[in-house]
Amino acid sequence: MFSVYVPYPSAPPWQPAPPPRRSGLGLRITLVVLLVVALCAGAGDALLLVTGIGAGHRTAAFVGGDGALTELLSRRASAIIAHNEAAFLADVDRSDPKFVQRQKVEYENLVALGLSSFTLTLSQPGRYQVPSDAPLAVRHDGLVRRVGVTVRYAVAGLDTVPDAEPWIPTFVGSGGRWLLADEESVGASQGLPFGVGGLPWEARPVTVVRSAHVIAVISTEDAEIAPHLVDLAERGITNVMKIRKTGWSGKVLLTAVSDQKVFDAYFEGSPDKLAQIEAVTIPRYDEVPEWNNNAQVVLSRVVFNPATLGRGDTELQHTLTHEFTHTALGLVTSDATPRWLVEGMAEYVAYATEYVPAELPGEYARHVSATALPGDETFYDSADNYTLAWLAVKLIAQKYGQAKALALYDYFHDHTDVDLGFQQVLGTSFSAFTQAWLAYLDKVRAS
Repeated sequence: MFSVYVPYPSAPPWQPAPPPRRSGLGLRITLVVLLVVALCAGAGDALLLVTGIGAGHRTAAFVGGDGALTELLSRRASAIIAHNEAAFLADVDRSDPKFVQRQKVEYENLVALGLSSFTLTLSQPGRYQVPSDAPLAVRHDGLVRRVGVTVRYAVAGLDTVPDAEPWIPTFVGSGGRWLLADEESVGASQGLPFGVGGLPWEARPVTVVRSAHVIAVISTEDAEIAPHLVDLAERGITNVMKIRKTGWSGKVLLTAVSDQKVFDAYFEGSPDKLAQIEAVTIPRYDEVPEWNNNAQVVLSRVVFNPATLGRGDTELQHTLTHEFTHTALGLVTSDATPRWLVEGMAEYVAYATEYVPAELPGEYARHVSATALPGDETFYDSADNYTLAWLAVKLIAQKYGQAKALALYDYFHDHTDVDLGFQQVLGTSFSAFTQAWLAYLDKVRAS
């Protein structure tokens, strides 16, 4: 089984879709729209006109543009901070009872999470289009908008800065106003930002359990496991603090809900790996990276695969310590940090803080082979690479000291040259270290 640190996937620059060809009728309607918008521009907000042409008659409806959506989002965010369910649901389309019920659950989950801040910003008003033949578009005569919203939230007692997440809601025009009618979830379509649908409040009803260093979000139906899981998580934090004492808050938001779709949101591009992954640590940013090239990592979140929560305590404890190591090192992990070092350090901390039989390294080493350290692109192709990476970091800690192993990790926050890093931090070349590591593998296998 894998425990994974997910680097943020790069996204190609967005290009607007080419405008559709218009018929003569479409052109005439467009000219009418433009004329009305021009006449109404003095109102300070673009207006949308929908014209329906039937048997000898024409109808028109007006709703506000971006400004009206911005005001709606502000009302929705304020309702969460004020714990006002009626205000939160006031802008929800009531025509779909199941969607309304889902919004009620989201409200309850958000309130349970205990937020110190929550804002909704209209970030991509025109990037995501609704097909003209989509049911919502047909039902509302084309008066539909699918937009990109940045959700910024901070959990009280945990986050010192907000976490920025993408949300892709769909609004419909009804009675001269916008109403929330749908929201994208995992697997809904391609081209959405990473992690859409994976927020803890987007699950079924949740229970939130707090301890000194952990806030755990668990499905209400599984609430009985919460005390034990939090105890193991606290022990995991203690394990990591023994080795990485500074550079992180020592606190973690842990999502362990039974809704598989929440976990799947982070693996939409590689569903074949889902069954092999126990948990994932996800770097979170101050902006949505697909929408802002200047986004900076500010914290990390840990999300468990619900299929793994029934495993024994020993394996679960190892996974928790492994993932919390990723969290502790998240602010210094960069694209330049070798994947073997990222995962090897997490394995090293987990094994260094638990009982490991003397024969275990030899048993593991005898089942793996290598001529070089695992490469970034192929690291997650085999669980054997975790063993190889662990033994590489274990060798560094044994030969140069644990502080040097951490210093090498920190080096890659601001540097990219691997050989220079080994020279400056360890006083040896990367090639020489690789040869020493291969010899170490042989020695361990023979032990």
